Amino acid sequence: MQFVPLELAQELWKATPELNWSAFYDRVQERLEKGPAIEGVNPTTLLQSVKYLSQIGTPFPLSAQDLYKVLNEQIQNRTL
Repeated sequence: MQFVPLELAQELWKATPELNWSAFYDRVQERLEKGPAIEGVNPTTLLQSVKYLSQIGTPFPLSAQDLYKVLNEQIQNRTL
């Protein structure tokens, strides 16, 4: 079962002051490029999930905890 660790959601949320999916997608890509590897979730699945959330107009979460929940719900839906 794939999941986004809470610590990663917190790190990426703090790195995205713009509070939008486009900027968040960029932060995820930057994080993947600089490493270390992300544990728990396939990087492609994570990027696809972020892109999908943006495309369907999901409001960007206003807290790291909410981001964690939204990402993990989407990843679970994609990997069932």
